[in-house]
Amino acid sequence: MRTRTLTLLLLLSLACASVIVAMARSDRATRPEDCIQYNPYSLQVEDIGDKGWRLSDGKIWLQVLDNRDDAEAAMALAQQHNYQCFIGRNNRRPDRIRYIVQYWK
Repeated sequence: MRTRTLTLLLLLSLACASVIVAMARSDRATRPEDCIQYNPYSLQVEDIGDKGWRLSDGKIWLQVLDNRDDAEAAMALAQQHNYQCFIGRNNRRPDRIRYIVQYWK
């Protein structure tokens, strides 16, 4: 019985090691995060006419929003972070904007 348990543990250990090696290989192939660093203390909201309201840090446009309330809510969220990050910004689909996800960190 003890030999059977040891064999089972050995097989389980080998399986775990294989998974770890596969994950390490796939990590090398993944891209770094696509993030824009900004200064949360320099954030400002600006009316840009028919285009909406721009949220920027004075240098970088972070968002263009429909109205002032949305822009101020976005600024309150952005002030809690230093990076605006994206997943899928490099996609080449015709309707690419639908396949981009953003997050703050």
